[in-house]
Amino acid sequence: SMSLASLIAEEVETRTVRALLITPMNITGLFISKAIVGVGLAFTQAFILMAVTGGLSNQPLLVMLVLLLGSLLVTGLAFLIASFAKDTMSVISWSVLLLLILTVPAITTLFPGTTSEWMQLIPSYYLVDAVSQIINFNAGFADIANNLLVLLVVSGAALVLGATILRRKLVCL
Repeated sequence: SMSLASLIAEEVETRTVRALLITPMNITGLFISKAIVGVGLAFTQAFILMAVTGGLSNQPLLVMLVLLLGSLLVTGLAFLIASFAKDTMSVISWSVLLLLILTVPAITTLFPGTTSEWMQLIPSYYLVDAVSQIINFNAGFADIANNLLVLLVVSGAALVLGATILRRKLVCL
């Protein structure tokens, strides 16, 4: 997500995006292509990690669905970061802060019993919880349906909000 947000911020900063929009491509096409690349990169990295560590041994299709929704989440968050970042350095600053926050639920899986109710406010909680339930407790779709729904809603909201703010930012260029 940091790479995607950095790329978008750099294109806005150097006005390369202006050159892209002079071509037959419109803003919607630009955002869709960036989203596809972002989701593809995030999903590929997560998939390789899960494959190497044996995380695909239980219900691989369900794990891949969770990873896809997680990829949508980080792509949406990248759009949000790029929408209010001024330059590449601010992208890095915001991304590191966001990374620290999103990592908290993952750390709690390493130390069972440290999970608190407030962690459910962090969107990555639902990703980590779903993967943990599938891998450790052989959970099925019905068991993690709420996690998937939250991930879908938050991811969609982040993508739409980030794209909307970016659209306004690009129109002002």
